[in-house]
Amino acid sequence: MSEKTKLQVRISKDVKQRFDLLCTQEKINQAEMFIKLMEAYQTNVQDVKSSLDNIFTHQKELLEYVALLVKSSQDLPNKKEDMDKYVSTDSRFKPLIKEKIHGKKKDISN
Repeated sequence: MSEKTKLQVRISKDVKQRFDLLCTQEKINQAEMFIKLMEAYQTNVQDVKSSLDNIFTHQKELLEYVALLVKSSQDLPNKKEDMDKYVSTDSRFKPLIKEKIHGKKKDISN
């Protein structure tokens, strides 16, 4: 069995009341509630990290698809001035893409 030690934390009365209410609702003592909250926090952090990893992986895949399309396109210009025009101009599909993502009609002038 591990050695027990005392932990003192200064918190506001409101936080203390909420903590006590949680202990009462869960029918556990303060030490058990503290452990439970720490475990929940660690689980939440892991879930967030996992979600972000999934988002970054998906983003990398999308970037690879875009790079592939650009590399294989015969219609893209080779001159820098023409490429600047492509890059600085909004896509003609931008309103449709925004509508699909956000689920509502977007102003075409955006």
